[in-house]
Amino acid sequence: MTRKAEVIRPFPPEFVSAETLAYLLDYSRSTVDDYVRRGLLPKAMVVGTNPRWHWPTVVTFIEQHNAVASPQQSAPPSEDDVYLRGAKRAASSHA
Repeated sequence: MTRKAEVIRPFPPEFVSAETLAYLLDYSRSTVDDYVRRGLLPKAMVVGTNPRWHWPTVVTFIEQHNAVASPQQSAPPSEDDVYLRGAKRAASSHA
């Protein structure tokens, strides 16, 4: 029997699990859960009995959030920006 992790698909799935979403965004699973809770990522849909995210919707959600969060490209990022804080935290932990 082939394990799920060994299955090679000819195309990426449109509906992804929390683990796959975390992988695609290069986040930890706990960060995905935290961002969903805080409204920084969309909530999952239930497909059958499983929570799944529609990947194109996630991309659109992030693009719209970024457009609203930073309407002026020349403005410096706010220290309150959770994405910036997370990036700084990650950079400092690897230094």
